[in-house]
This record gives sequence, structure tokens and C-alpha cells, in this order.
Amino acid sequence: MAVIRGSLCTPNKQYFLVASTAANKTAAITACFSFRVPLLTLVCWSVPQPDKHLTMIFDGMAHHPLDGPVLNRYVRWAKDTDSKYKFPTHLVGALTWGHNGQRVWCYFYDLLVMGGSNNTCEILMQILEKLAADDQLPSDPDVRVLHLQADNCPDNKNWVVLALCAMLVQTEVFTKVELDFLHVGHTHEVIDQVFAVIGNWMRETDKDLSTLPLLMFHIEELLKPYHCDELAGCRDFKKALGSYKVGTLSGQKKPFSFKFQVTNDGQSVDMAYQCDERLNGEWYPFPEWLDAKCMRGAYLSANLSCEPLALNVYHESKLVEIKEKQVVGQPKGVTESTVVDNFLEYISKLETMRCVVDPIDRTEHSVLSDDAVAYWRNRVAEMSSPEKLAVRVAQISSEIDFHSMYRDNETLNTRRMKKQQEEQLTVCQHNALLDGQRDSLFRERNRRVLTCSKTETTKRYNQSRNAKDSVQENLIRRRIDSEQRALKADAYPVVGELVLWQYPYITETPVTPDKAPLFFGVVLAVHMAGQPTPTQKSVGKSGPEGYAMVAPSTVDLGAIGGCQLLVQTYAPAAYNHTLYSDMQRMHPEAFLDSHFATIIHDPVKEVKRSTGQSARMERHWIAFEDVVASKHILGAPIAVPQKPDGYIGQAGSSFWLAADTSKNFYSKSRLASAIDHLPCAVAGITQSMCSQCSTLYRSLNGSAASDGGLLAADDC
Repeated sequence: MAVIRGSLCTPNKQYFLVASTAANKTAAITACFSFRVPLLTLVCWSVPQPDKHLTMIFDGMAHHPLDGPVLNRYVRWAKDTDSKYKFPTHLVGALTWGHNGQRVWCYFYDLLVMGGSNNTCEILMQILEKLAADDQLPSDPDVRVLHLQADNCPDNKNWVVLALCAMLVQTEVFTKVELDFLHVGHTHEVIDQVFAVIGNWMRETDKDLSTLPLLMFHIEELLKPYHCDELAGCRDFKKALGSYKVGTLSGQKKPFSFKFQVTNDGQSVDMAYQCDERLNGEWYPFPEWLDAKCMRGAYLSANLSCEPLALNVYHESKLVEIKEKQVVGQPKGVTESTVVDNFLEYISKLETMRCVVDPIDRTEHSVLSDDAVAYWRNRVAEMSSPEKLAVRVAQISSEIDFHSMYRDNETLNTRRMKKQQEEQLTVCQHNALLDGQRDSLFRERNRRVLTCSKTETTKRYNQSRNAKDSVQENLIRRRIDSEQRALKADAYPVVGELVLWQYPYITETPVTPDKAPLFFGVVLAVHMAGQPTPTQKSVGKSGPEGYAMVAPSTVDLGAIGGCQLLVQTYAPAAYNHTLYSDMQRMHPEAFLDSHFATIIHDPVKEVKRSTGQSARMERHWIAFEDVVASKHILGAPIAVPQKPDGYIGQAGSSFWLAADTSKNFYSKSRLASAIDHLPCAVAGITQSMCSQCSTLYRSLNGSAASDGGLLAADDC
């Protein structure tokens, strides 16, 4: 059963779809709990260790219930009092865990304040600046981690927010910043519970909420937040940080997590992202998109200038429109343009309306009080006055003071980041994760997706690297499935398929996979464990030979040793007709650039057989363990220009490999990756895995690889 990353969220029908495959109720409960574990883990770090960890989650509340004026609940939903021209009022809420436990934050803003990335950065910085002023940011000299959880939307997921996170590390405010986003279908965060409290209270209260100050006052009384304020405006973070980026970043919509941390030498910032739904997916670096000077040394030793962002113009909002009216006394069709303030007209309409609020004494009250009417008219006048707007802009800070947020105990250059302890999962979570991977419950994987112009991090580069990574994972997964006797039918090649294989028997003692010569082969027959002895013969220099291999046993079913293949051999031209004992392993690049043809033996007089070329083409029975690459391992057929589907038949036609393109899924890169990592896929007592494959093995299997080979008795 699949375990998917998430925070405190309400299980929905996607969860029940996944959980329905659980073998028992315990596994289903485990999956439900796994949605909540990551954020709970961060909170458990932040509360007892506030000097090292700060956890923050923020989101925006739907603004429609807050749009002004908020009328009494008895008339709020009446048709006569409804209007599409209400005054937009926005609320961004946040929760932090650190010093003094959990704290609630509320930031209101009106239609003059722009949303988007600048708004997100402004609220994030105001929270950090407030905590710094109160001396409540993490202050440990070695470890200061900011854990951010945000909604998966463009306002939060953009290069401006990512650059700000990098700056928070570069300027020593934090030694590490983690930015996580929830998956589609699981985006209900803890802060949404706060918004639900506000919404439910507003539907039932009789308090006067008709002006923004009254609304803020009563919400403050309800939530008792640590800080509640109205934003006058935002700083232009996009302009301030734009000069530090090298190229245009794209693809940032797909990752679920970003990580920014100080390098081991303490002089720069490592940046990485993760696209996987698994809790332990791969991290991919993206270091080139920010200026190296900015990320190294004391480039930002002074405060960063950040001009206030221009406010929206009230008369250009949807509340005001220009209407054409017929001129009195003029012929029909002669009109004049008139500016109509629909919001003020709505206020005037409410001013004249009265209603019965108390059903007992039947006393009539104004729908909108005189004080509320005066407030809204005065607010519109202020938003239309250049002098008042200038005063408002002057309230917005014009710089970002990173260094005031951190008490400089010692310089970052002399510090070493302590290695972060790996995230620990419960046994139930791990088992559920493995089951979900084996049952293919996860959606299509995203790997490297971020690109940056003017650098080598292009879309083609990412696709090529992703192709190599997928082959490496398929090889290790084949090993794990073989050890667990869980190989499926599609893991084995089929007749007609072109495969890449190695010949380790060039000496009396089989050579290691990194030294065995390589060949291509067209599969002519497949012999599985438990089947009768095959009748197809191999063809060598001395003529046809009967099947002479040790037939696989039924105990090998589901393992790599449970299959043997008869292949028609294709050798690179460099081998010519050299004896196998004299063949040397070619460099992978030279091998893949070769021209391949069948090995055709001379007629043997002593052997009574046809002298046709097809009868003299070399054929081999080989073990499936010697197959380096197949369609299952590569994820696509081997790309041959003459036969794009990878099935070249038995006619013996020569061929060469197609160049890497996105259409053939970077076939050459995939083959190169298979050649490089095959020793890890069949590693045994005499050959160990590379560090990357070893990490991947532990990630997929939950433990280190055994010292024995794939078919070791201990693995049965």
C-alpha cells in the first residue's frame, strides 16, 4: 500500500482508493497516519529545541466571507443585500512552532496590495522580523533550521520565494531552510482548521463586523494570535532579488520539496529539490541559477535595498467602471462617459435599508450603521487621495535587514554543519511504502525538472540525466526483486527483442562484469525454469551445438537465475573475428558508437549442414543474469535507426545505434547507464556496489545489500 507525503490533512477519497488495497485494517491506519507524520515530526523538533528549529505553515483564507462590509448574519445572505461589488478583504494566516510552542499569526490586506510572490515573501519576512525583534528566532551557533510548509500554488512556488530561502541561508539567518508543498488531493493544512474556526464563528455571531477594524478586533479576540496586523503594502522582492539570478528558472511547479543548506566548507549554499511522492525520494541539485558571488562569501554584508511595490489603483479595480450614458437634450446615440463607483453605490443602498434583527421585540435596525457608512466612504476617499497613498507607502520598509535577525556568535566560515539525522520511519510505514512501489500505486515519477537559461541545466540535460537514473533504479530493483523471488513476467525479454549482454567466460574463471566484453543479441528463444529442455541449438565456430547449460530449477522461479535466452550475436566491428579469449572490454562510448554485425563462421567440411549464411550465424545460450540491458531495464526499446521498435528480426542485417533524442528516450544514455551500473546489479562477494547504488538499494529495500550474489542461498 502506498505511503504518500503530507501534513495534518483530512483523508479524502484518494486516500481511501489507496487504502483499499491494504491487506488489513492496521495497514490502512498506518497509511492514514503517514499523511500526518512529516509535519508532526517537525513540530516535535521545534517545540523542545526552539534554538535549533522553527516550523512555519502559512496559507490564505478564502476572501469572500471577509469581503466588506460584513453584515449581520440575519441579512448577510439576503438577496437584497447581496452584491458582487463588495470590498475585497484578504487574510493570510500562519502557525509557527518554536519558542513558547504554537503561535497564530494574522495578516489582513485590501485590494490595493498586490498578491503573488512579493506578498508571500513580505509576510514570511514580517514574521521572521517580528520573531527576531522579540529574540525568538533559533540562535544555536551550529544548527538553525527553518521548516516551511506552504500551499501548492504559484504564489508560493516561484523563483522569488526560492531565492529568498537561499538568501536566508547565505546571510547566516539559518543554516538550513526546507520548503515543502503538499500533494494534489492532500492540500488541507493545519492552518485551514484556524480558518474553519473563523468561518464557523462568523456564521453564528451577532457581533458587529461591518468595518475592517471591527472585523480584525473580534477575530483577534477569538483567536488570541501572537500578532495581528493590516499590511500597508509589500516590498518588491522580485526586483531586489532579480539581479542575483543567472537565468530564467522553469519547471518549479513539479517538485514537492526544496532544500537550502550551508555547504560543508561553510562558504556557500547547496540547493536541491525533490519531485517524488515517496518519503525518501531522490534529491537533485540546482546550484547554477543564482550568481555564485551572491552564494559565496560576504556578498550581502549590508542590508539589501528593497523598494516598496507600487500599490494597485482603486479606480482601476473591478469596483469602479466607466459607463456610457445618454446625454439629456441630445439626439439618441450621443453619450458621455461617466465613472461609476459601484462599491459606494452599494454602501448608499445599504444605508437606506432597514431590517428586523430581534424577532421578539420586532425592532427595526439599519442594515449598515452610520459609523460603518462613514468608515467605508472615508476609506475610499483615502485610497483615491495621492497624499494619503504617499503616507501609506512611507509605512512600507525599503530594505531587507537579514543580519539583524541573527546574533552573530561566530562566523559561518569557521562553522561546520552537523550532518542531519536521516528521517526515521516506522516499520509499518516502510512496509506500506514498499508494497505501494511494487504494486505501482504511485503516479509517474518526476525527477529533474528545473531548467535555467544561460547554464548547462537545460531540458535536454535533465531528460538525459533522468533517463540514466531510471535505468540505474530499474537495475537495482531487478536485483531486489530477484533476491525476493518476486520478478514479474514483464521483467524477462521476449522473442525478437534486441538486448545487450556480456560474455564473462573469456577465461576459465568468469571475469567480473566490469571486464567482460559486450555484445548485442536478438532473442530467438526463451527457456524458463520448469519448462522442458529446449531443442534449439546454438551455433559456434565448430558448427551447431545442442543445449548444454544447466537447466534452471523451479526454486529459481521469480529470480534472475530462472531464465535462459538463445540470442543471435551481434558484435562490434572492432572485434572482427577475434577469439573470445582474446577479446578486451571496449570503452562504453566507443562500444556504443560502433557498427554491429552478426558473426558468420566459415563452413566446416566435417559438419554436414547447409552452407548458407543464416546457418553459420553465431548463436548463444546465455543466462539472464548476463543481460545488461533490455526493454524492461531501459524503459524503452533499444533505438536502432533501421528498426525504431527495437525488433530487428533474424535476418542478420547490420545496424548501429541511433543518436540520443527525446523521441527515442535518450536510448544511448540509458545503455551507458546500464553498462556503468551492471556490476552493482550483480554485485557479489568479489564486487561491491558503488555508493550511489548502495544508497538506492537501502532506499528501495530498507537494508544494506547482502555480501552474497543474487542467487546466494541465504537470500532464498
